[in-house]
Amino acid sequence: MDSLICLFVHLALLSTSFGSQETQQCPLDTPCVILVGNNIRNGNIQQRYWSHACTCGDGVRCPVEWGEDPEKTVRLYLHTNNAVRAIVIEMKFCYQVQSRAMCSPNQVAVSLKGYSVLPHQLKNINCRCPGNAPLHVQKVWFERFMERHQNFVCSIPTCEVNQRVSCSHLGQYETTYICECPESFRCVISPSSTQGFCEPISS
Repeated sequence: MDSLICLFVHLALLSTSFGSQETQQCPLDTPCVILVGNNIRNGNIQQRYWSHACTCGDGVRCPVEWGEDPEKTVRLYLHTNNAVRAIVIEMKFCYQVQSRAMCSPNQVAVSLKGYSVLPHQLKNINCRCPGNAPLHVQKVWFERFMERHQNFVCSIPTCEVNQRVSCSHLGQYETTYICECPESFRCVISPSSTQGFCEPISS
């Protein structure tokens, strides 16, 4: 399942490439390179894919290595059905995008928008997380013509599985993530419900 998710992410990133063969100059709100890797839970990153979206102008170099130039980097964390690995995405920008302000608890750090499954257009950066830790998706919603919006926070609390606490809530056009399921569990919303609950991952 983990390999299928990585392939899905790769195809989604390919869909963000600009239509022509001639690479365009990056707008300020668009990453020049997107890196995708597995975060092995000991903190190491194993690179899987990368997508070259556009080029930097005025002789500016696009950072293309993991962990390079954190001031120009937005790191995102994606859940998988694998209890050992998680997917980490690094969006690299031509110019500094990170805020100097540190995030307060539950504050939205980054907002993205776009028309792909993984939006990459930078909407807002309000603050930065301690240690430049990967961001967790807090809310997903849709606006005009199915434009996808996502809010990210520095951390999400771990769900208390024994107490059957809801991990997500499904609205008409939005999904809010309340807590993060522990290892060996995933957040599942049944077709007849608007509440998600942590369910064991099948081996």
